[in-house]
Amino acid sequence: MQVDKYGRPGPIDYITDEERYALETCKKADRSHALHEEHKQMTLECIDENPSAVLEQVMERLVQKFQDLKVSKSTVYNFVRTELDKNNEDEIQERFDWIHKWERTDMVFRTNCVFLDESAFILI
Repeated sequence: MQVDKYGRPGPIDYITDEERYALETCKKADRSHALHEEHKQMTLECIDENPSAVLEQVMERLVQKFQDLKVSKSTVYNFVRTELDKNNEDEIQERFDWIHKWERTDMVFRTNCVFLDESAFILI
């Protein structure tokens, strides 16, 4: 039996033809993506309708719409994290530009500015 540098066993070999004793290495099966386009669209719609939705609510909505869907929370979480990444370079640049645009006005955030929805900034 082969082991890797950490002492874990390598792929297991099976005898496939006892007359020839040929060995065949078993490889991991290629898993198709669990979230298809309609699942992704439903996930994004759910979050658009309720931006404060938690993962359990999104999962519940998916299962209601697609009864036969077998998907883990981590799969949905990873999709949401990559699809709705608010800290990518474009989003950061957009926030930076927004700040500089409003700095050129007479608005003072701490005295004469009111945010009507959630802000991407934390004022200390």
